[in-house]
Amino acid sequence: MAQSKILVCGVGLIGGSFALALKKSALALRRDLQVVGMGRTRAPLDQSLRLGVIDAIATDWASALDGADLVLLGMPVGQMPAVMSALAPHLQPHTIVTDGGSTKSDVVAAARATLGGKIGQFVPGHPIAGAEKSGVAAAQSDLYVGKRVVLTPLPENSPGDVKAVCAAWELCGATVSRLAPEEHDRVFAA
Repeated sequence: MAQSKILVCGVGLIGGSFALALKKSALALRRDLQVVGMGRTRAPLDQSLRLGVIDAIATDWASALDGADLVLLGMPVGQMPAVMSALAPHLQPHTIVTDGGSTKSDVVAAARATLGGKIGQFVPGHPIAGAEKSGVAAAQSDLYVGKRVVLTPLPENSPGDVKAVCAAWELCGATVSRLAPEEHDRVFAA
């Protein structure tokens, strides 16, 4: 993983655990990594900073995405369309976006509607992990160890971008598999 700046939008259990796991891996690999957090309200971001989950707080999309290699959308699925719409004008050509949403068809539809020609930079994902508690205080660096993450790549995704997202989840300790978005939703609905 060559990323040096990761943006986590939504620093609760899913996003916070992703950040902690990547920071732990970067430390073990002796790599420089900056994790920036962004969210709707300030209190969880301040708490994330105090807990060492993130290294900095971004308050606007332009600075948040400046130099970002990877973005994880860690908010509930219903909030993703508005977030994607807000980030789209500032998305740099080299930045890859992924998500932790539990459904994929609706997330992909939102990405297609908001990202336009940048849709190839969005690699949908679904970590099959959780905990009894939520929020950043419940985040764990080992939440994804031995857990499955399902990627649902799009035809527009480059093999390199899919590989980069896969590598990030593997650094978190996850086992990565792939499904089509529609197949994912059928499997998990059953």
